[in-house]
Amino acid sequence: GIRRLPVHSAASMTMQGRQKMDPQPTPKDLVGLPGAWYARISLDESKQEIASQRANIERWLEQGGLTVQKHFRFEDAEGYTPRHRPEDRPAFQRLMESVRGGFVKWVVVDHQYRIGGKDEWHYASMIHEFRRAGCQVWTISSDLLTGDDGLAFFKGGFGAKSSQHEQHAKAHNVLR
Repeated sequence: GIRRLPVHSAASMTMQGRQKMDPQPTPKDLVGLPGAWYARISLDESKQEIASQRANIERWLEQGGLTVQKHFRFEDAEGYTPRHRPEDRPAFQRLMESVRGGFVKWVVVDHQYRIGGKDEWHYASMIHEFRRAGCQVWTISSDLLTGDDGLAFFKGGFGAKSSQHEQHAKAHNVLR
């Protein structure tokens, strides 16, 4: 009989070829590229202060053989630094100026919550802004928040959604 060959759509062939030719980057790929870190004080249940974020980031950098110059260490460490209003975070705004200007090719954060966003769509637009500037965003768990794979998109969206629920619960508790 006639032997049937598997039928692949152009999209699946492109994706298969791309996976072979263009694997997801790793933190080792960042060596020699200008990077930054971003930390933001957290007043939520985790109450994660800047010092612990800084220590976690420094450990991640050391493990990866990476460095961040002092002028690319962005920290919103004082007062209220709302995750849902990045425009009210001065250090984050300075970070984004460096990203848009092409001075920074990667950023590391303690957790995706440090980037923030009022909901999953706002978070996605912020991540898109990093991607548009050619800047990768990493967590200290070596999760690539700006990755090309669907997993990065869905993990980011779920994380942003849970962050949004946490914000609503806090607001409800305050209103009681």
